[in-house]
Amino acid sequence: MDAQTIAWLEDMAKPLLETAEVPVNDTRIYLIKDKDVNAFVTARNDIFVNTGLILRAETPAEVQGVLAHEIAHIKARHVARTLSSQQQLSVPTIVGAVLGIGAAALGNPQAANALVISGAAAAKSNILKHTRSHERQADDIAVKLLNTNQISAKGLLTFFEKLRSDQLLYSTTPPKYLLTHPLPAERLDAIQNHLDHHESELENLSFGNINELKLIQAKLYAFGESGARVRRKFAFQDTPEAHLANIIAIALEGKITEALERLESKPEPFNPFYHELRAQLLLDLSLFDEARIAFKEAVSLRPTSPLLQIQYAQTLSLSKHYETAIELLIKLRTEHITWTSIHRNLAIAYGKVGKLTLSHASLAEEAYLKGNKDDIQTHLKIAQRHMDKASPAAKKRYELVKKELNKLTDNDNP
Repeated sequence: MDAQTIAWLEDMAKPLLETAEVPVNDTRIYLIKDKDVNAFVTARNDIFVNTGLILRAETPAEVQGVLAHEIAHIKARHVARTLSSQQQLSVPTIVGAVLGIGAAALGNPQAANALVISGAAAAKSNILKHTRSHERQADDIAVKLLNTNQISAKGLLTFFEKLRSDQLLYSTTPPKYLLTHPLPAERLDAIQNHLDHHESELENLSFGNINELKLIQAKLYAFGESGARVRRKFAFQDTPEAHLANIIAIALEGKITEALERLESKPEPFNPFYHELRAQLLLDLSLFDEARIAFKEAVSLRPTSPLLQIQYAQTLSLSKHYETAIELLIKLRTEHITWTSIHRNLAIAYGKVGKLTLSHASLAEEAYLKGNKDDIQTHLKIAQRHMDKASPAAKKRYELVKKELNKLTDNDNP
């Protein structure tokens, strides 16, 4: 996933989650590389947003309005109710549709492992259709969440109006959002009625930072289109978004040095995502120590981004700072136990310092999360073979992993 876009979505979602009394730390936002306009939530409080939805928005308030609507579904426990007789989705099986850009798109396979996980088909096939009563309730909750935070609900209305127009114009292929979120005309009327009778009383309502949206859209467009299309779209534009899009397009064409020179021609020392992109380009040039320093700066400026931390940990390993990488990855594993990339990178770092019991224990955990049950026992057996060289702490960790994985696999096969 792109750390900058995820951070932007998280910043917009945080006040809404807090107002809805939904635990912020228990809610994850994922970005799906898909041109369809869509967003959905799971019973685990995961919010998935298609790139197409962001690219279609005209204001940040439109995206924030959709986030408010999805958070309303979480608050009202609509998904949990719908899933009462169905199998619950889990992140490891659906994150494969998640957009893996940044280092992955710039051609660095090591960094790509941290950003992409398999399972795209499950994400799309298990999107839930909501009832109209759920949708009306979510609309009502959403506008209240927005207004409580001094955010105009007009963004939600204008976005829904666009989707409704699409549905009327292309009735055979309506937007995916409308397949899972039915949008009859009376819902639009209800939101408009709220605006007419309540929002007019509010002052200093926010529509969001349009310049930030333009940067995000330029980045997503550059990663999703050819270099020729990017150049045509941003031709003769001297704007921050054109600058960023052209750098990405050049990098994707393999002109890494030129892309880096362009990036460094307009430095942004207090922007963590400037340092992230610079680090990714440095990685593609195999300048691991310089990339490590750039990622460290990015993390210091945005310490709450796990995606930046994962990339930093990978670069620590590439620059042979294995113990520091292990320390960071252990922390990340505690906070994001279902992220397979963390277990994979821990396995690599442990292997580099000869801690093979811990390395294969981590690979066994990764195998469980990916559903590769045969690999679980294979890695546990290999870990067991190296126990004579393992420290007491490593032996204790192995026994814990073995016990937990055996219990989980037994539960999977009643």
